[in-house]
Amino acid sequence: MQSANRQILPGTQYDKYFAKPKGLRQIIVKSGGSVEETVALCKKVVSETLSETKKIAPVLKGESREQTAKNIWEFIVTYVQYQLDNRAEDVGAVERVRTPARTWHDRKMGADCEDYSIFISSVLTNLGIPHSFRITKYNGKTHWQHIYVVIPYESNRGSRGYITCDPVVDYRFNYEVPYSQKRDYEMPVSMSKAGLSGISSNTLCCTAGIDAAEFGEDNHLAGLPAVRLPLYPKKALSGFHASMLKAYATPKNIAIGAGAGMLFYIYFKRK
Repeated sequence: MQSANRQILPGTQYDKYFAKPKGLRQIIVKSGGSVEETVALCKKVVSETLSETKKIAPVLKGESREQTAKNIWEFIVTYVQYQLDNRAEDVGAVERVRTPARTWHDRKMGADCEDYSIFISSVLTNLGIPHSFRITKYNGKTHWQHIYVVIPYESNRGSRGYITCDPVVDYRFNYEVPYSQKRDYEMPVSMSKAGLSGISSNTLCCTAGIDAAEFGEDNHLAGLPAVRLPLYPKKALSGFHASMLKAYATPKNIAIGAGAGMLFYIYFKRK
């Protein structure tokens, strides 16, 4: 796979297609968590931020699924640096998950395979192209090591009926590094904001057992007053840091729900 820094191009001509990231646009997920939870988080980020690739999606659309996938792959390889998680400033962090606009904003700094996959999935979803997140293990390792997007061809293409879109492998399009194990998670492409009623673009998602925090210079929640939550038992908030509650719990603007092992912490803009 790709390891050294790429010689990327500035890409400033595409800035007009991306809004500046605002609010909860970058999340550090810090401990535990299953691979299913990681994929669920990627899916959630895609579903809540489709507007961030709405303008760039038609620019990257090709005459076929394969050409579209190649356009997206070339776009990322050309303009978005690759950078593994767990940099020095991410002490104790496992994942740094970006929305597409944040990935573009941070393209010189770099993004990792989760960020690439979210970006690709967002474009494909806007174009109505079916696809799946694929997670993989290599060399008999016991832990999942990689995530990327696979796209079915329009028609049967033999034993390998899918297109691989993995910009981490920057030297060859539609190439899949041989794996020892894989799982696929289909991404629905009929999403719309109407299907996500009650969830705003300022939502922080955290699964049980995972600690999360948001950071970035454009954090519009900084400095807002905190509020105590006496109605909710401590168990219901396991996985959330007290510091995070101080940052995101604001008077009259809070809703907490729990279900299927997932907690949603929702901040609504003040009227």
